[in-house]
Amino acid sequence: MANAEQELRDRGLEIETRVYNRNPRKAIVDTAKDEHVDLIVVGARERSAVSRVLGGSVAAHLVAHAPCNVLVVRHARGESDVVS
Repeated sequence: MANAEQELRDRGLEIETRVYNRNPRKAIVDTAKDEHVDLIVVGARERSAVSRVLGGSVAAHLVAHAPCNVLVVRHARGESDVVS
Protein backbone atom coordinates (compact mmCIF):
# COMPACT_ATOMS: atom_id res chain seq x y z
CA MET A 1 0.00 0.00 0.00
CA ALA A 2 2.88 2.34 0.81
CA ASN A 3 4.34 1.84 -2.67
CA ALA A 4 1.07 2.69 -4.40
CA GLU A 5 0.61 5.72 -2.12
CA GLN A 6 4.10 7.02 -2.94
CA GLU A 7 3.61 6.48 -6.66
CA LEU A 8 0.42 8.54 -6.60
CA ARG A 9 2.18 11.31 -4.65
CA ASP A 10 5.04 11.25 -7.16
CA ARG A 11 2.41 11.92 -9.84
CA GLY A 12 1.28 15.03 -8.00
CA LEU A 13 -1.87 13.66 -6.38
CA GLU A 14 -2.88 14.35 -2.82
CA ILE A 15 -3.61 11.10 -1.04
CA GLU A 16 -4.57 10.07 2.45
CA THR A 17 -4.36 6.47 3.57
CA ARG A 18 -6.38 5.00 6.40
CA VAL A 19 -6.45 1.53 7.84
CA TYR A 20 -9.56 0.40 9.68
CA ASN A 21 -9.94 -2.79 11.66
CA ARG A 22 -13.63 -3.27 10.91
CA ASN A 23 -16.05 -4.10 8.15
CA PRO A 24 -14.77 -2.30 5.02
CA ARG A 25 -18.28 -1.73 3.66
CA LYS A 26 -19.35 0.19 6.76
CA ALA A 27 -16.00 1.94 7.23
CA ILE A 28 -15.95 3.35 3.69
CA VAL A 29 -19.62 4.44 3.69
CA ASP A 30 -19.32 6.05 7.14
CA THR A 31 -16.12 7.90 6.19
CA ALA A 32 -17.67 9.14 2.95
CA LYS A 33 -20.67 10.47 4.88
CA ASP A 34 -18.60 12.05 7.66
CA GLU A 35 -16.21 13.77 5.28
CA HIS A 36 -18.66 14.71 2.52
CA VAL A 37 -16.73 12.76 -0.10
CA ASP A 38 -17.55 13.51 -3.75
CA LEU A 39 -16.30 10.28 -5.30
CA ILE A 40 -15.20 6.83 -4.15
CA VAL A 41 -12.92 4.88 -6.49
CA VAL A 42 -12.81 1.18 -5.75
CA GLY A 43 -11.26 -1.78 -7.51
CA ALA A 44 -13.16 -4.97 -8.25
CA ARG A 45 -11.86 -8.38 -9.18
CA GLU A 46 -13.67 -11.15 -10.95
CA ARG A 47 -15.23 -13.47 -8.40
CA SER A 48 -17.07 -16.74 -8.69
CA ALA A 49 -20.85 -16.77 -8.44
CA VAL A 50 -20.61 -18.71 -5.19
CA SER A 51 -18.30 -16.18 -3.53
CA ARG A 52 -20.56 -13.31 -4.64
CA VAL A 53 -23.64 -15.00 -3.13
CA LEU A 54 -21.91 -15.91 0.13
CA GLY A 55 -19.99 -12.72 0.76
CA GLY A 56 -21.17 -10.09 -1.64
CA SER A 57 -18.63 -7.53 -2.75
CA VAL A 58 -17.46 -4.30 -1.22
CA ALA A 59 -17.83 -2.58 -4.61
CA ALA A 60 -21.47 -3.66 -4.98
CA HIS A 61 -22.25 -2.53 -1.45
CA LEU A 62 -20.67 0.88 -2.07
CA VAL A 63 -22.61 1.38 -5.29
CA ALA A 64 -25.84 0.68 -3.40
CA HIS A 65 -25.13 2.55 -0.15
CA ALA A 66 -22.53 5.28 -0.61
CA PRO A 67 -23.70 8.88 -0.26
CA CYS A 68 -21.77 9.88 -3.39
CA ASN A 69 -20.77 8.60 -6.81
CA VAL A 70 -18.76 5.39 -6.94
CA LEU A 71 -16.35 4.52 -9.74
CA VAL A 72 -15.68 0.78 -9.92
CA VAL A 73 -12.49 -0.14 -11.76
CA ARG A 74 -12.28 -3.75 -12.80
CA HIS A 75 -8.99 -5.53 -12.17
CA ALA A 76 -8.02 -7.09 -15.49
CA ARG A 77 -6.41 -10.50 -15.48
CA GLY A 78 -2.64 -10.31 -15.50
CA GLU A 79 -2.44 -6.75 -14.18
CA SER A 80 -0.40 -6.05 -11.11
CA ASP A 81 -1.95 -4.46 -8.04
CA VAL A 82 0.44 -1.50 -8.24
CA VAL A 83 -0.68 1.68 -9.95
CA SER A 84 1.14 2.19 -13.22
